[in-house]
Amino acid sequence: MRTYELDMPAPPSVSGSPLFRPHPLEVVGVVYREQDVTVPDSQRVMYFAYAHHLSSLRAARAKATDDVPLAEYLARDV
Repeated sequence: MRTYELDMPAPPSVSGSPLFRPHPLEVVGVVYREQDVTVPDSQRVMYFAYAHHLSSLRAARAKATDDVPLAEYLARDV
């Protein structure tokens, strides 16, 4: 699955947050994981994050979506 690796420190507990592209302003992904890294020769811990590409999430399918892509499933007129 395509993933963005954020190359900037991320605060803890950002999972589920949108990832924006600044120009034009649009959502391009959703943060799903954080990784803490201890800075060598320091007690300091930095957090970095990963985000799924929005296109990957739109195409996701499983039993919960009746094996239909998520975007199509959510667009159904129920």
